[in-house]
Parts: sequence; C-alpha cells; structure tokens
Amino acid sequence: DRDVTGVQTCALPISRTVDARSALARTAGLDGVTLTHVLLRAAAAALRAMPDVNRVWLDDGPRFLRLAHCHVGLAIAAGDNLIVATIPEPDRLDLEELALMTRRAVDEGRRGRLAAAFTAPAAITVSNLGMFGIDRFEAIVDPDQTAILAVGRAVERPAVTPAGIAAVPQLDLALTVDHRTVDGAAAARFLAAVCAELEC
Repeated sequence: DRDVTGVQTCALPISRTVDARSALARTAGLDGVTLTHVLLRAAAAALRAMPDVNRVWLDDGPRFLRLAHCHVGLAIAAGDNLIVATIPEPDRLDLEELALMTRRAVDEGRRGRLAAAFTAPAAITVSNLGMFGIDRFEAIVDPDQTAILAVGRAVERPAVTPAGIAAVPQLDLALTVDHRTVDGAAAARFLAAVCAELEC
C-alpha cells in the first residue's frame, strides 16, 4: 500500500500556557494538571472549530464517517504495548475533571480494562513524549483515526520578545494526517487552530 500520510510541524512559544498552568497549581491546588491535559483540550477545541477534520476513513465504500463528538485519543505506554484511550470531549471538562478522567483512563489502559467510554471513536490522538526528554518526533496515525499530534518537551530557546532577546519555553508539535481524509491545507489550519488554543 502506498503511504497516504503527511506531516506538518511547528515550534510554539508557550510562556502563557506555562504561566497559566503554574497559576492554577498555586491557586486551585491542581498539581495533577499537566501540559498533556492542556493539549487534549486544545485538540478537542480545534476539532470543534474544524468539523471537517473530525471524521475518519472507511474502506467500505470508500467513504468518510463524520464523528458526532469531539473526542480525543491519548497514547498510553503500557509495558511493551502502546494503548490509545479515548478522552470524551476534553474541552468541555474543567482541568480538575479532565485530570481525574485522564488518570482513570491511564490506570485502566495499563491494566488492559478500558471502560466503554474510553474506547469510543476519535479522529485524533495526542502522543506526548516530553516526559522522556524527547524534543521532537513524528508519530504514526492509528489505522482507525485521521491524525496524531506528536508533542515533545517544553524547551527554553532564545527568542525575540518585547523586552529583547530572552529564553522562552517552546514546544515542538508534529501533526501526522491521513490524506485520504484531510488534505494538507486543512491539516495546516487545524494545527494553527491547536496553536491558537495553546496561546490563549
């Protein structure tokens, strides 16, 4: 079979995201909230803004299946396996609820006992390897999905700011898409929408 995927990348300054997460941890006691939770919400919000990305390819036809909900998959390392758990509409949960739900999905996934809610169809998965010290990588799209967002660690790099040259936390994102479902221009707009959510 010929390769029908494409990859788009960007380096995103995330100072405001880091500051907002730190403020939440101080004021609301949300120490369990991580960058992964923020990314899940951003991906869901981008799907909601771009419903043409929230669909999957069906070989039977062939045809698209538009998904009714903006669920987002989460890649989970479980021993020698990689499991994808679906997080139901993460942009409609507050961060504390999302952190609790994600923790439950990770625990169930590692035990091989995902509840039905965590196996619902999703068009995209978030795969974050930043905790392993990985700066950037490209991930493979799940055959049942349309895209996967690969996320490295937040790294301080020199950047021009209003105050001059400063070290700014930046995040490398790589979006791999199935071009049978989403073309390059739509993928670029989707990645830009994710970035816009993270910069809010």
